[in-house]
Amino acid sequence: MSALRPPWADLPPELLLDISGRLHELADFVRFHTVCTSWRGAGLLHSPRTRPMFRPWLLMPCDGIIVHSAVNFEGVSTSGLRRDCDDMVLAEPPGASSADDRKWVGSRDGTAAWIFTWSTQPKLVNLLTGDITLMSQLPENADDKTKQLWKDPRGNPRGIVYGDGTVFLYTCIRQEHTMILTAATMPPGDAAWSITLKELDVPRSRLLNVAYHNSKIYVRACDKLVPKLNAINERDYICGGTYLLESRGELISAFVLHEQGWQVNDDLSSGTLLVELEALEEANGDDKMRWVEREGRSLSDRVLFLGSPASFSVDATELGMDGGCAYFVLEACVFRYNFINREAKLLEWLRHGSGADGVNLWLRPQPTIAPIQEIRERLQDSNKGRKG
Repeated sequence: MSALRPPWADLPPELLLDISGRLHELADFVRFHTVCTSWRGAGLLHSPRTRPMFRPWLLMPCDGIIVHSAVNFEGVSTSGLRRDCDDMVLAEPPGASSADDRKWVGSRDGTAAWIFTWSTQPKLVNLLTGDITLMSQLPENADDKTKQLWKDPRGNPRGIVYGDGTVFLYTCIRQEHTMILTAATMPPGDAAWSITLKELDVPRSRLLNVAYHNSKIYVRACDKLVPKLNAINERDYICGGTYLLESRGELISAFVLHEQGWQVNDDLSSGTLLVELEALEEANGDDKMRWVEREGRSLSDRVLFLGSPASFSVDATELGMDGGCAYFVLEACVFRYNFINREAKLLEWLRHGSGADGVNLWLRPQPTIAPIQEIRERLQDSNKGRKG
């Protein structure tokens, strides 16, 4: 007796396309297309316009391994702990550097992540695909001090790949009472690195962020913002993180601050944990640029994902999420900050030791749904290989 054809297999393709286009969790999207062949076929009908955007994952180093975490953006009870078995350990791609010498690189829009290594042949190794992009060596005329600073692991080297293909790498190392920034930039079409060496009058390197915007390098720290907020709010804030991101063509600084002595398990009443914003704009119509306070409510239609080395924003409707929020990692926990009511919420705990070196990458998954016929051909080829 032949198996009965399930009734859901005959749903019209237009309806299946509409349903799958509303799935913003990658796991739900994959499950949807494994139900039956007709549902899987609907996934192939998506155009770039109808294909859903997926909520990002977190990639973080943890005790020498790379951990991939699927974040519960709805939040969990503060009495529940995250289970380590919810995480996946990402296999180290061939050609990547050792755990002690990883140089993390993220794309500006969160769609890719790499490990950069100088070695004998500098290269970018894609963390998900393993693809290798060969890069040029440091300029022959770079002095020994520049080379030493760049390769010094104390500076926690990292970088960003921008939409036009520009590769921007940087490291910050404290020497005596000065912070030294070493940056290497390679615009698209160039065959050589442009090296920048600069002394910075800023505090601890872990709490500053660097970005390349409109052919200029910007460095941000919250050493000047904290005293100002302390005076206004009559509280004692300290900086928990500084982030730079491009959103709709403008450069935005985001500062995560919390009260002195605050701990993760403490009450998150209004004002305990803050995210303050500043935007880069022209000063008085001339060529000089200045940072001005930005009202969080102006981002009510966007979602910010604050990470290091890269941060980005996404239209809220594209992810099926509430706008006017920022997501970030602090003390191995994921938080959501609402710019509208200025309240923070603890979403979940991460694996102990996650992001100890300040690296936490939000990665937007880009799945490919293979046609049924292609899968069958792969299986046939695999079976032939085993028999042979």
